[in-house]
Amino acid sequence: MSKINKIGIITSGGDCPGMNATVTAIANAAIEHGIDAYFVVDGYRGLINKQFIKATKESADNFFNLGGTSIGTARLPEFAQVEVRKIAVKSLNEEGIDALVIIGGDGSYKGAIRLNEMGIRVITMSGTIDNDIASSFYTLGFDSCLNTLTDYIDNCKDTSKSHNRCTIIETMGHGCGDLALLSAMATNADLVSTNQNQFTIAEIAEFAKQAKQANKRIFSVIVSEQMYDLKELETTIQKVSGYDTRANRVGHYQRGGRPSNLDRIIGVMQGTKAVELLVQGHTGKALGYFFNEIKVFDIEEALDMKNDRDTHKRYINALKLMGCKVKE
Repeated sequence: MSKINKIGIITSGGDCPGMNATVTAIANAAIEHGIDAYFVVDGYRGLINKQFIKATKESADNFFNLGGTSIGTARLPEFAQVEVRKIAVKSLNEEGIDALVIIGGDGSYKGAIRLNEMGIRVITMSGTIDNDIASSFYTLGFDSCLNTLTDYIDNCKDTSKSHNRCTIIETMGHGCGDLALLSAMATNADLVSTNQNQFTIAEIAEFAKQAKQANKRIFSVIVSEQMYDLKELETTIQKVSGYDTRANRVGHYQRGGRPSNLDRIIGVMQGTKAVELLVQGHTGKALGYFFNEIKVFDIEEALDMKNDRDTHKRYINALKLMGCKVKE
């Protein structure tokens, strides 16, 4: 396989804290290897629009500790079409970019597979707050988001306790319950409901009623996104339990903010490893973080992996022993 002279760096899909640290690590590692690094602006769309910016160590270092992604991201469903991908490959060839490092979620991984099949060398790594890529124990951005959620829920509980309220917090997660489960654990919540462990509205209202009858000053409920009509949930709890009830959708607030120490470390470890793999001649690989170790998988294997059910059971058991209402 020919020597790599230029590496393109892409952040794709939803943004997350830690992406910038990862981009910095990739650019710096490439430069240390004598390879030119290029920022691809706005994800896969930047390949179509030929938006390439040559990185310097100074330009990369400038945004290392910032939230979001300073090189931009965008969703491009059209990238599933082979004719669109041919435009991307043509752009890369004309620019002389030999390889790509792509940070994103499962959709980004699928795009990387297709590019690899078309002769572009690629390395991928997770970048999503949802923690829904099983090839990484913690996906890049998850820890920062969990910290943000913990602060948000703590603050809501402070005021709810003052006013003897039930507070409902809706987290993100995109079908994965880890944000809800672990933020519930981190804030000593009274009830948590996720896509994998879902209570009905009637069940939640009944638990709130029992808490109110026991003179509990606050009842905190954590739910994953897109499961309930929050207004209906709020109204039903208030009617059944007697708690003054407030529903809070955290929304995109939890995706922003500066990355945690852990996400910066994950970003640096994965970013530098990606460049090493490319230099060694590897392609079509996905990186995952497992307790200070970066593991390497084929991208297809990474997409097919399932979350560890034993870990999930340990979360559920710990929550139950804390007195939190959670379904098995």
